[in-house]
Amino acid sequence: MAGEPDYLSDFLARIEPYLSYWRSLEIACMAVRVESEWVQFAGKARLGTEPSEPDSMLKLIVKLKDFRVYAGRLEAKVIQVLIGNLRESTVITGMPEAPIRLVPSDSRPYSWQPPYVCGSSIGTSPVNKWPSTLRAYGTGQSPVSFFPRNFWGYIDTQLRRHNPPYNGFAALCAKLNLKFEQFGSSPFFELCAELPARFLAAEIDRKEKSLKLSMEYVATPELVVEWLPEHQTKKEFVPRGNPEKPGQFEVAVPIPSGAIGVEARLLTVEADVDKLSLRIDWENILLRICEFFDPNQTRLTDFLFSENSLKNVNPFELGVARLLGLAGYTVLWYGKGAKEAMADFVAYVRTPLGAERIIHGECTVEYPAKKFSEFAKRTNGLKEHLGLVVGTILPVVFVRNDATAQDRQAASELGLVLCDGGDIRQLQDKIKSDAIPEDVFQILRSLGSHTLFLGGLNSIIV
Repeated sequence: MAGEPDYLSDFLARIEPYLSYWRSLEIACMAVRVESEWVQFAGKARLGTEPSEPDSMLKLIVKLKDFRVYAGRLEAKVIQVLIGNLRESTVITGMPEAPIRLVPSDSRPYSWQPPYVCGSSIGTSPVNKWPSTLRAYGTGQSPVSFFPRNFWGYIDTQLRRHNPPYNGFAALCAKLNLKFEQFGSSPFFELCAELPARFLAAEIDRKEKSLKLSMEYVATPELVVEWLPEHQTKKEFVPRGNPEKPGQFEVAVPIPSGAIGVEARLLTVEADVDKLSLRIDWENILLRICEFFDPNQTRLTDFLFSENSLKNVNPFELGVARLLGLAGYTVLWYGKGAKEAMADFVAYVRTPLGAERIIHGECTVEYPAKKFSEFAKRTNGLKEHLGLVVGTILPVVFVRNDATAQDRQAASELGLVLCDGGDIRQLQDKIKSDAIPEDVFQILRSLGSHTLFLGGLNSIIV
């Protein structure tokens, strides 16, 4: 209608300068027969970072007497053609079948909302990984006079008999990520463009006094950081990304003196797309909890080095498990419930960039060499079962006593790490000093090198 805002042009103007950011346009469209025309009633077009299919084309995936469904992933530049069609109240043209109109001829055109940024429904589709999208939403008139007689009465059965079959209309909508209620929705078409930037992880590096941020993005977004309570706000450096393909990056931002909190935001395509808030604490909260219940780790130290009298519990195993828990690991401790083929404990952590670390632990207060052969077999079985990348699983035999050079050599030849009483004391000191899980993993791994163990832990991490 003359004089009305052209929100379709506004949407195109927002995305055109950044069209290289997206690699495909995913389209889904449902249409019904209205006399001699085909008219869509539920449709969506999404610009995304997934590559388009080879020889991409729009496919007719459901063909019934009064109902058709089209879907496909095309090149991103097709969005310009699609928006031109929508302005003329059509959706699909140039195909052998009759064109798909947005509204019946001589009907009132769609009403469009201005483009707006909103959160994505992450998890509703395997490809929805970006937290925000730019959208333009259009709606038509009520569908009551629009659908063929008894349409909803037969559609579910017809879809189940279709080749390929679909388990009714609701299942088809879910597959195409379209939201349409049979007796409550008005016809709609949704344009959306993923805004390709997101935070992956954030942590406080207490040693370096910096905020470590890991991010994934296309091109180069803006990073704005606000430090609390002073509300000091700065733009921070972001590594240059590929303008056509997502990449992962990490930055370290110095923390100003007196800051107790931080809010960080990512901006791309001229919009806020992701944010995070973090409390700044210079001491591991787990250490503070331990200090409340076990001042100076007195009881923990007793478990590690002297306690033998706890009923139905191996205090040495319990002590090592608690020690790794203080370092930030999730620990599965099996205790006396362990069968011969089970570990004493398994400790797990995922780093901020997504790397996984597993410490497969065996504890003994006797001669450690007696454990090596069976423990090595158990570790190999665990590795085969999990199928993780090399270096993810670290098998460690913990012993209270001092280990001999021969014991360490024998463990190393089987791919095991031997951590004796002296190593455990140094490890406890590092954890008291707030060593992060990755530091703990590397400390233990260094003990498995026959050329490094004589130097002790102090030569590995200062």
